[in-house]
Amino acid sequence: MIKKTHDILLWLKKFNQNHNNCQYHIIPINSLDSVFQKHYLSQGFSLDDHVVNYIGDVFLDSLNLDTLPIQFHEATGWFTVERNHLKNLKGCPQIMNSLNNVHAEIRYSYNPLVSLEGMPQILDASVKLFSCQLKNLKYCSHTINGDFVCSSNQLNTLEYFPHHIYGYVYLRHNMELLKYNLFSEKNFLDNNEFDFWFNYHLKDKISNDNKIILNQLSLIDERENKIKKI
Repeated sequence: MIKKTHDILLWLKKFNQNHNNCQYHIIPINSLDSVFQKHYLSQGFSLDDHVVNYIGDVFLDSLNLDTLPIQFHEATGWFTVERNHLKNLKGCPQIMNSLNNVHAEIRYSYNPLVSLEGMPQILDASVKLFSCQLKNLKYCSHTINGDFVCSSNQLNTLEYFPHHIYGYVYLRHNMELLKYNLFSEKNFLDNNEFDFWFNYHLKDKISNDNKIILNQLSLIDERENKIKKI
């Protein structure tokens, strides 16, 4: 991954030619909050390395990327890197902001992802992980302020499932989930779909035997705008 100012600048100038000269700022890691410094140090960076704040949509689809060439720290709008050869989310922005009142999105679909390492703990964006190779959700954000799409993967467990999602959840076509009795007390989901068609707040969501405890699940019905207990 490119970490030094001069090399980042060269890459961004080339990239920006196709992106209407959007604004960006190259910032040293040692100028960031200590939480982010600690995160980047754990990812192999030094405090003297640099990351990028980018204002505008980032489209890196279908570029045969094995890894992201630079570390995005903050991005605005859509961040899409679909149809590459990425195995994880290293390089993914740690902060996402909406652009022109359009909700932010991160799109990693159609990559051979086997890990969500690099995903921020709190994500103010929808995330699309359709048709990857994920078997579990380790390193997944614990809070997603948007939709969570993880359909057509190879999930065999809901361990590490986000604590809070404020949007729709799509888990269809994870056939390994059908091997488990994941939902206790009542089966409120179609076995072939695994989609949550409502917003929800999830507490103590997974029991030791890998079941969702429905009496601890609070659902927010968007149409009635009220919380109801299951």
